[in-house]
Amino acid sequence: MKEIWKGIKGYEGLYKISNMGRVKSLERNIPWNRWPGFRVTLKERILKPGLCRGYRRVTLSKNKQTKEFQVHRLVLEAFVESCPKNHEANHKNSNRSDNRIENLEWVTHSENIKHSFRNGRNDQRGSKNGYAKLTESDVLRIRKIGNNMKRNGLARMFGVSQPSVSDIINRNTWTHI
Repeated sequence: MKEIWKGIKGYEGLYKISNMGRVKSLERNIPWNRWPGFRVTLKERILKPGLCRGYRRVTLSKNKQTKEFQVHRLVLEAFVESCPKNHEANHKNSNRSDNRIENLEWVTHSENIKHSFRNGRNDQRGSKNGYAKLTESDVLRIRKIGNNMKRNGLARMFGVSQPSVSDIINRNTWTHI
């Protein structure tokens, strides 16, 4: 596929986005703040995006103001259209860093959630949950020794609260194992 470049809305003449999901800063002259009256030429270059929760992000600047953008949104807005009301970007192959135009689409929030469940991206149970203090093996050990040891001792041993231990033993939480 041939790489096609388009200007980024609001940053025309400064940055471009490609249908492959790459962002480049265009060559331009800017004032050099160390010596008033002097100017520096910034050469054209491809920006290296950062990552935030798996999504690629770039920081663009204009008039001494910087703003961070998700690359997938920039691609869709340049090559498809602006985001329709109550829609969000979806990665068809569930790879958040694959920002090629053929992998992106605007969908409703409901459609995006259904897509993530169909593709196994939304399973946040157990240790997959970012807030989990325990692993599945910890939970199995708590259940195994739960009736032979006081619950406050188990809570101290695993670094959780006594009600958490009770919920695990009574199968109110961690029900998937």
